[in-house]
Amino acid sequence: MDVDQLLIVITGLKSFSFMANFLTSPGNFIIHSDQQVRYLSGFINKDLWNLPQKNLIQQSKLMHYWQSRYFKFTQRIKDYNATLVYNIEFIKKKINEQVQQTHHELIAGVKDLGSMNSLVTNVTSQCKLLKQNYQELNEQITAPYQQMTVLTNELDTLSKKTDSLRLISKFLTMYGRLMGVWGNVDEYHRAALYISELGEFSLYGLFSPIQIDLPSKLTLLLETIQDENHLSNLKFIQTEIETYKDCQVAIEMQGMSWLNQGLIEQNATILGKGVTIFANLNKLPGVVKGVVDGFLSVLEQESITTFDMASLNQEMTELKQKDKTNKNQSQLVAWASILWNRTEHLTDKIYTNACQLHTLEQYLTRRKNIVSQKSYLEIVLQEFKWTSLKNPFWTQLSQQLEDQIKKATKGSQFLLQVLQAGYPKLLRIFTDLFSRIQLLNGSNEKNPETVLLMKTLSSFEAAYVSRSLNRLLETVNVVIPERATNKAFTNSEDANRLSRTISSELNAVKFDPHLLKSITKNVSKTLTLFLAKLSQAVNIEPLFSITGAIISSNQLQRIEAINCIHSLSENVWKLVEDYESTSAEDSLYESCQTIINLLQTHVEPIFKNLATEIEQVINKMHKEDYAGNKPPSIIQRSSDMSSYMTEYLAKIRWVFRELVSKLQCRQSTANWAKAFCERIMLLHLRHVSLLKSNEAGKLKISGDMTQLEYVLSQSLSIVQIQLEDLSTLHQFKTFKKLLFLDLDKIQSSSHLDSIYVANHLLSRQPLISPPTTVFGWTEMEYVAWIDSHSELELHGMINQCLEVYMAQIERDGAKETCLEVPVLRTILMDWENLQ
Repeated sequence: MDVDQLLIVITGLKSFSFMANFLTSPGNFIIHSDQQVRYLSGFINKDLWNLPQKNLIQQSKLMHYWQSRYFKFTQRIKDYNATLVYNIEFIKKKINEQVQQTHHELIAGVKDLGSMNSLVTNVTSQCKLLKQNYQELNEQITAPYQQMTVLTNELDTLSKKTDSLRLISKFLTMYGRLMGVWGNVDEYHRAALYISELGEFSLYGLFSPIQIDLPSKLTLLLETIQDENHLSNLKFIQTEIETYKDCQVAIEMQGMSWLNQGLIEQNATILGKGVTIFANLNKLPGVVKGVVDGFLSVLEQESITTFDMASLNQEMTELKQKDKTNKNQSQLVAWASILWNRTEHLTDKIYTNACQLHTLEQYLTRRKNIVSQKSYLEIVLQEFKWTSLKNPFWTQLSQQLEDQIKKATKGSQFLLQVLQAGYPKLLRIFTDLFSRIQLLNGSNEKNPETVLLMKTLSSFEAAYVSRSLNRLLETVNVVIPERATNKAFTNSEDANRLSRTISSELNAVKFDPHLLKSITKNVSKTLTLFLAKLSQAVNIEPLFSITGAIISSNQLQRIEAINCIHSLSENVWKLVEDYESTSAEDSLYESCQTIINLLQTHVEPIFKNLATEIEQVINKMHKEDYAGNKPPSIIQRSSDMSSYMTEYLAKIRWVFRELVSKLQCRQSTANWAKAFCERIMLLHLRHVSLLKSNEAGKLKISGDMTQLEYVLSQSLSIVQIQLEDLSTLHQFKTFKKLLFLDLDKIQSSSHLDSIYVANHLLSRQPLISPPTTVFGWTEMEYVAWIDSHSELELHGMINQCLEVYMAQIERDGAKETCLEVPVLRTILMDWENLQ
């Protein structure tokens, strides 16, 4: 245990001993019953001793309890006190042992104290000597230092005065140069250069963000010199400084005058004078920015005036007072006309400023700084971190115009509606502006900066497109519901009315490809709706048939619908031609194709059903006796027509009288009539090629065919078509000749389709079963089968008929075949070789 640990233990023992002595002290614990217990009242509740005197038994028991506890506590304190005394004795013993062990060292230390006196005396003497030497050295240094300080201050003052005089001398020299060229306007660019040199005496050099004003510096130096009573006769330089300032102001004013004059007149010579002056003054970037800001300030004020409702209403009132004679003009039209005139004036201002800015930019691009070899434009753009002069101009102009339009339209719903309804006019005005700017730039491409201005106007585009769609749909809703209410049919006039509306909407926006494309989408929606409502209004479910002497009302309604659709298709096709190579061409072409397809949907079923109905009449020819199998009493004369021909020709005349003549589809009507007649002749050929006939029957068949040609020729004259224009006429006439040809000459008749020749040969020979007999078909079923199969399949079917005949020959044991078989095989072989 070391000394520190012993001290800690002793301190703790002392504190504990004090407490123990206090507790065992007779003055603190007097062994008397009441006092001793009362002293311990801090350990129990004080209210315990306030019990009434009548409870003496309980109080006695409680007293006995606390006395026993007190004796136990006293005994424990005595035990702790005995332990403490033991520990104190132990520590005392250890301290004595430590003192005995270090006794010799303590005695030796006391003996060494005597030798310290001589050492202290020696140190004291050395300190006195050091202090004496310091005083001598201080006296040797102080006097020269003070002398050097005085001389240094004098030298510094002299240097400052010399610099001042040198600066004054240089100022006077350059001032003399300035005065040498002053007064000559043509030398103002040199004067500007001299003024710039006078202002360049700073630590930061050319184009520094901080420039020290030389005249102010000279004034300060002169004041310093005069305060020191030196060179007091230099007060005359104040006059030169004032003259310098006046020259600087005059040159800047003249430079700005030339700059503005050059921009207004677009004169590069005058503009160059102003630019050169400010370039020599090192103020060109700030001046250029001021010019751009000036343009923007003028245009901002002009835009405020353009859309100001108060001034617009005032001008409208003045116009009414001046022009009282024109009362028919709408107030809205007149008000809008004033607004458009103001807008055109605004765009003229924008174009004028854009031209001036373009001229300035072009000139700054051509001129270069002699020292840095950078163009003036590069210096300006580098100063303000611009990409071009046009970029900040158009950006801020677009923002100004957008803010002003929003502010004006927010305060006036009337102005908002006029701008929305007249958006094409507004867009055309600005499009003309951009076209002029493109010519100015010498490029056909859109200027990226002008796109920002177009975005400002785009807020009205959606509203206008919606209004345009409403106008188109309103036309559709007016046309068809009104017709349905009045129990009348939709006709070509309705289509023309809708086409005029469409043409008007497209014509209003054809100058802008983007807006034209949007309106074209509206047109497509309108046409789709019109055709859908027209299809709902016209019932196409009942088959179009020949009933009665005249056409029915439902059939007439369908014809009027066809005329309407055709008229609409022609009008839309004209629009396709008018808007060729534009953004509207593809959409209009698709709409036109949709209309044409719908037209075919209405027309084709009509003519197809009529041809089928007429074919049923043609089929009656198979009931005629052309082979002379009936008794002579009922055989008609060969000069008479067949019995079915009257009905046959009547139905053809009905088609042309009641249908074709009412179709107002121009060339389309002629094409449909031509196709219908060719179909009738084709069906007639297919049926007549199956007939078996003798010579008298052939004459009657030929006469029927001639009569058919006559009726068709008369009917086609309605649509200005001649019978010779039909592609089937040649085969029709060839077949009439074929009826009377011998078998050996039939093979050389190559102008007729092989199917007709084959059918005729099969009908000549009763031993060969025709396809109707082999396959169990009726004549109409056979003709329908021919429509749906190729010529190769038709020849295969003829070969099957020949195979059936040859099988029958083998079963009968015949050695020879009929004469028609080789001819048939030759015809089929020639066709295969031709293929």
